Amino acid sequence: MERAPAGGPAASAAARSRDGRETVLKLRRILEQRYEERITLHDLSDALDLSPFQTLRVFQRHCGITPHQYLVRYRVEQATRLLRDGEPIAEVAAQVGFTDQSHMTKHFKKLLGMTPSRYRTSANWQFG
Repeated sequence: MERAPAGGPAASAAARSRDGRETVLKLRRILEQRYEERITLHDLSDALDLSPFQTLRVFQRHCGITPHQYLVRYRVEQATRLLRDGEPIAEVAAQVGFTDQSHMTKHFKKLLGMTPSRYRTSANWQFG
């Protein structure tokens, strides 16, 4: 007797759809629409009726990074926009879904090589 793939028939169809591109587009859309929330791999996989492993594998295959790494990068990108608009750093961290200012600062330094405060100073100088 043949076993159904993990995640059911919808999962296998989603994983096969155009080599997973449609699935990745849906995942990115979810992450971009809900970036302020605490979203887990299980939330993503449940939304598409995939197993967490399938979700991670298809996303990483097409994007080269994990969904969490994509989410962090997207949050930092949104934070840069708010910082350029003059929003307070602690409020920006909360608005874009980081647990606190230090959490945002850690990722900011890792991705952009500078703190949010320094970014704001350089952004104001460049765009101001």
